[in-house]
Amino acid sequence: MYAPTAGSLTINEWPTMGSLIDSGKRVLAFMDNQADFSQVPYLIDEFSNIFEDAYGELLHFLDCNVER
Repeated sequence: MYAPTAGSLTINEWPTMGSLIDSGKRVLAFMDNQADFSQVPYLIDEFSNIFEDAYGELLHFLDCNVER
């Protein structure tokens, strides 16, 4: 399982898929609540590292506005 070097990474700090495969660490686990990098570094805090745009069953238009 991949454990990042910090609790929050920029887009350029993330490893490539190829480097993850080569290292044998092919699993990334994100947690949406109470992820604690200092205690369990391989459970990655979702909202510090990814973002979502608005989505839903009735939306016909998706933009790139950050929602969370």
